[in-house]
Amino acid sequence: MKTTTTLLLLALLPAALLAADAEKLAISGVAQMYWANGNPNNNWNGGGTTQANLFDGNYTSGVHFPYDGKGGDNMYMEFNLAALLSGGYHVTQFKVWQAAAHQYSLYYLEAGSSQYEPVEGAVGVSYAGADGAAYTVGKVCTKVKIVFNKLTGWSPGTSEIEVWGIDPAQMSCSHPAYTDWEPVDGSATCTKKGVNRHKCLVCGEVEEQASDLMPPLGHAYVTTLTTPGTSSSYGSGAMSCERCDWSAVFNIPIDLTSLGGVASPGIVQFTDLTVSSEWHPEWGPCAANLIDGIWTEGYGWCPGSRSHDDDWADFDFGTEIDLTKIDVSVPNRTQTLDFYKVEGDEETLIGTVEIAAGSGSYQRRAVEFRGVTLKKLRLRVTDATGTSLWGRSVIQVLEFHPYGTVVGAGKLDATRTRIFLY
Repeated sequence: MKTTTTLLLLALLPAALLAADAEKLAISGVAQMYWANGNPNNNWNGGGTTQANLFDGNYTSGVHFPYDGKGGDNMYMEFNLAALLSGGYHVTQFKVWQAAAHQYSLYYLEAGSSQYEPVEGAVGVSYAGADGAAYTVGKVCTKVKIVFNKLTGWSPGTSEIEVWGIDPAQMSCSHPAYTDWEPVDGSATCTKKGVNRHKCLVCGEVEEQASDLMPPLGHAYVTTLTTPGTSSSYGSGAMSCERCDWSAVFNIPIDLTSLGGVASPGIVQFTDLTVSSEWHPEWGPCAANLIDGIWTEGYGWCPGSRSHDDDWADFDFGTEIDLTKIDVSVPNRTQTLDFYKVEGDEETLIGTVEIAAGSGSYQRRAVEFRGVTLKKLRLRVTDATGTSLWGRSVIQVLEFHPYGTVVGAGKLDATRTRIFLY
């Protein structure tokens, strides 16, 4: 509840007194990794990445955080800001980019305090958007830290970490108190969360942060058919969003994985890949490997069981498409691949591929489809023996790519008709 005096003070201020611009702090030289128990961890690197990759300006190539047999989740990295500036910085934002969404938490140690406090809205979060996630701190801090709640193993995780701050001596106001955070109506967009906003009670400076209570709206897809498909050729068309400038052109059927990827919290994309389970993703096999372009080798995706009924890989599209082809690669083993159209809880079988063991280490198959319109595609595998991996027999799929076009532009499901001439 704001007091009358406070409201009068804000009203009398002709404009917000702007503080000095925040700068990106040189945190790479004051970073130290620790195990969850607090012991220094100087040997966590793996998979060809190192600590330096967290501060190299590459916002897309995730760093690996392997278990390495020495510990589990909740490793953390601490940044000693007091080593950069005696007394610490007024930290404005803590920014994190991830190649794949894994849970992390952010904390700050306020000057004069001996106990870390959580950054508001940044505990147990994950976000793999290209723009990264930015969290407002608004305190003079001697240290900040990031806790990696879930390690990534031999899969890519966090790509970049930035801390932004201001030398308190350069600030015209220390922002001793703020109004409560309030949601900004209408601030959510198709791809970004809405924001909360608060204001310094002394100078009126405004800060914003993303709000978990206002998720992205998602695209409002509109499909335009330009040329219908025939029994012998594909048509063409386009998709667009009613609310923003998103669009995709389908002059020919395209690899639909190019319009998205693995589903991630808060990320809006046309194509979302999900799987029923992952067997030891920290060792390498994971959903992301289904669309990494490696057709001949690698871990691929291994589900948690070897059950046709219990495990699946799904592609969920933003709106209906005409499925034109599936390109898939599996180890060279006798097995069966079943493809389904999914509507709610109902599955309709639309195609089956029988794989007979042959020469070589893998088999790649391209399966053409006609007259199949769907919004959700599912793969199930039957493999009685399985691929041997680390002493266990597992289902393994190396690569899985659906191709499609706008509804009406796929090839028609041609039917043969007998014509009698008299």
